[in-house]
Amino acid sequence: SDLESAQSEIESLRADGREAETNRAELAMAKSDLESAQREIESLRADGRKAETEAALLRAAMTSQAEELRVKDAEVERQGRVAVGQVAAAYKAQLLASLDALEVVEAEALEGFGNAAGRQ
Repeated sequence: SDLESAQSEIESLRADGREAETNRAELAMAKSDLESAQREIESLRADGRKAETEAALLRAAMTSQAEELRVKDAEVERQGRVAVGQVAAAYKAQLLASLDALEVVEAEALEGFGNAAGRQ
């Protein structure tokens, strides 16, 4: 009976040992899973930081491009005003030249009339 009790105790200890071994294996797997999850979280954080950096660079590039377009638009508008001014100056010069020619024709006509009246 002491022998049976001792054998029963040994079997109980073996069962406890097997349970402890199973628990250690499960703990090792859980630790491995935790470490894997931590690596994944850090990877996601790194990806998030990378995405934030890329977004900031994209915003900066778009802002720069928008500013370049504003500058180009202002230059096109300025060139348009210059061109309109040049066309207006050319028309004015033509008009003044036409008026000068008209004055010459008018003076010649008056001179011609004066000469004709003097002959009569």
